[in-house]
Amino acid sequence: METTNLLLRPWLDSDGDLLLSYILNPLVGTAAGWLPPGADDDSKQILKRILTRTDTFTIALKTENYPLGSIALMSFGKSKLAKSPREGEIGFWLGQEFWGQGYMSEAIAAMLAYSFTVKKLSKLWFGYFAENTRSKKLSAKFGFQYAYTRPFAYWPALHTVKAEKITELTSEAWQKNKKS
Repeated sequence: METTNLLLRPWLDSDGDLLLSYILNPLVGTAAGWLPPGADDDSKQILKRILTRTDTFTIALKTENYPLGSIALMSFGKSKLAKSPREGEIGFWLGQEFWGQGYMSEAIAAMLAYSFTVKKLSKLWFGYFAENTRSKKLSAKFGFQYAYTRPFAYWPALHTVKAEKITELTSEAWQKNKKS
């Protein structure tokens, strides 16, 4: 997928070191719900396995093909939130040095269009930790509506329990929000 400034493209082996360095930052990795054990080859392989899943894209600057983060659509059966084959869940993260520059908004807009027009989904879910104000603002910006809270969600990668806010966006609401 291509936007004004970005490519949402498959993983390249050359992305490994940079993307791993981004998620080793606790403000990025922990906020996304996982943190690899360290900057070693095993961690790179774990990251590669995650980022080469179906409908998972590296977010890269179009002009330089420089990786910034990742965005994914998890389908029914792979999502902890989707309740039918016509639903999916999105997840995303961006290296901290790229925050506040509009890149994630661009990537989310492309992923929503892909989810609702190409994949023909009727609903998308998005969950974020209660303290993650950046994700809360992004979900609201794109019309996601609060659905419920999982007050004691266990996150094995973090070895902790955290409150997770769950939001949803229907295809109809996306269409309406897109026009306004």
